[in-house]
Amino acid sequence: MRVGITSEARSFALERGAVLYVRTRGSRHCNRGLTLLEVSTAGPDGLGSYERFEADGVTVMFPSCIGAAPLELSIELRGRRRRKLTAYWDGCAHAL
Repeated sequence: MRVGITSEARSFALERGAVLYVRTRGSRHCNRGLTLLEVSTAGPDGLGSYERFEADGVTVMFPSCIGAAPLELSIELRGRRRRKLTAYWDGCAHAL
């Protein structure tokens, strides 16, 4: 898996410890379940099973229990007032 991170997201992560945790969250949308991606600088209570990836000086922890990983995981910083990290699975905001 390739991990791409924008310069803004990289700076945001470096200011907060340089480790990002990607998590999944289920969602019901249009009577269909989607697995959404969330990114945080705070680690989970139980680390569980994560794979470690390096992206331009930032460590990205990606859950290994998802199954097939994306070909590319992109991380960027969104929002103007309330900055939030966002992850994209092969260009989508949800797991494929």
